Amino acid sequence: MERNKYDLHRKVLTNKYADILQSFEETCDDRRIAWNCYQQIIAACEAMRDSGMENNFACCAVNKAILEQEAEIDEIITRFTGKVYMGVKWVDVREEMKGEKFTYGYVD
Repeated sequence: MERNKYDLHRKVLTNKYADILQSFEETCDDRRIAWNCYQQIIAACEAMRDSGMENNFACCAVNKAILEQEAEIDEIITRFTGKVYMGVKWVDVREEMKGEKFTYGYVD
C-alpha cells in the first residue's frame, strides 16, 4: 500500500507536537506563534497530500518551509518549557543537568 509522504510527515509531526502544544493554544505570547506554526505545517501537509503535487521544485520549497517552521516551534518550546526534542521524546534539559545552570539562553 503506497502512502503519501506528506501524510506520513503530518502523522510524525502530530506525534511530536500534539501533546506539548495543547497548552499553547490559549496563550497570548510566543507560545501562540508555536501553535500557529504547527497548524500551518499540518495544513500544508494536508494540502500537499490532497493535491498530489509531484513537482520537485514545489515539494522542495514546502519541505524547506516545514523545516524552518519546525525549528521555530522547537526553539519556542525550549524557551518556555526547558524541553529539547531528542530523537523520539522531549527531554527536560533542566532535569538532565541536575541543577546546573542552563546557559543555552532559553531557560534560567
